[in-house]
Formats: sequence, structure tokens, C-alpha cells
Amino acid sequence: MEQLPTVPTNEILHHVGFPAILTLRKVSSNLRYFIDDACPDFDLKSVDVTIESNKISANWILASENILVCYSPHENGFMTK
Repeated sequence: MEQLPTVPTNEILHHVGFPAILTLRKVSSNLRYFIDDACPDFDLKSVDVTIESNKISANWILASENILVCYSPHENGFMTK
């Protein structure tokens, strides 16, 4: 995949939302560069990170929703929820 088509890819980014864009950035370096160049507007209000002895929490506060991800120890590394 050398070059991504701009119009359809922008439409996809506009409709998928913040968590999906974070996932899409992991698909390929071309897609990651495209997303970084496009700078989708998430209407991000703030990001809070909390570090405790047994977990790390990240809370993204958007205009339309809050997204909370917690990383906690698991027998094979870390688990997210």
C-alpha cells in the first residue's frame, strides 16, 4: 500500500471515532503517517493519567464522550479494560 486515497480515508477517519483511530494507527506506517498528517479533530477537552501501585488509568475526555482505559497486572503482563 504505497499511497492511501485521501477522500475515502478522510471520510473513514471522520466516522470511526477516537478509539478506532488509535487502533488504525497500528495497521501500517502509511496509515499512521496519513492520520498524523490529517490531524482528525476529536474535540479533545483533556487527558487524565492516574498511576497507582496496581494499575495505570488513562481517561480521554471528549466533547461527546469519556473513554477510560485501565492497565493492570496480569499473569502474562498487563490486561486492559
